Amino acid sequence: MNLARKTRLTLGLATVALWSRTALPARAAVGGGTADTPAVAVDSGSGPEAAGELAGFGAFLEQHSVIEGRLREDPALLQDPAFRRNHPTIARYLARHPEITVQLAARPRWFLHRELARQFGPAITRAQLAEFDRFLDQHPALEKLLIQHPQLLRQSDFLNKYPELRDHLRRNFGVERGNGLRPERPSKAERKGQ
Repeated sequence: MNLARKTRLTLGLATVALWSRTALPARAAVGGGTADTPAVAVDSGSGPEAAGELAGFGAFLEQHSVIEGRLREDPALLQDPAFRRNHPTIARYLARHPEITVQLAARPRWFLHRELARQFGPAITRAQLAEFDRFLDQHPALEKLLIQHPQLLRQSDFLNKYPELRDHLRRNFGVERGNGLRPERPSKAERKGQ
C-alpha cells in the first residue's frame, strides 16, 4: 500500500475515532470547528453514527481504487444495478451495510467533500469546507454538476468555464493559476487495469 493510501486510510480511521468521542452532529462540526481544525471527512449529516459508517465506507473505497475511481466520476453508479453486478465487491459491501445508500442520499456532497479532502488532506480545515459549502449554496447549478461529477474539480478547462469556482478555490485553498487541483496519479491497480 503506498504512502498516500496509508495516509488517507489513517485519516479515515482517525475520523471514526473522533466521531466516537463526540456527540455533535456533523453539520454543527462543519460550522463550529476552528479554522485550524482538520475536516478530512466532515460533511453535513445527522451525527457520529452516520459519520462512522461513512468513514468505514471511505476506508472500503481506499482499498478498492478501481471502484473509487468510477464513483469519483459518477457517484450515481452506486444506484446502478449493472454497476453492482460488474463490481460484486461493492454489491456485497452495500448488502452488509444497507444504511450507506441512505446516508449518502442524505449527504449529497459527501463525494465532493471527499474529493477536496483527497486534494488537501490534513491541510483542509472545517472553516474552508464550511466556506466551500456556502459557495455551493449560492451556486446551485454548479453544485448539482459537481455532486454528479466531483472529479471536475481537477479539470482546468472546467474551472476556466466557472471562474467564480476557480477564484473561490484560489482564495480558500490556494489553487494557483486556475489549473485545477493537482491531478492524482493512478494507483498500481489502476495502472495494471485491475
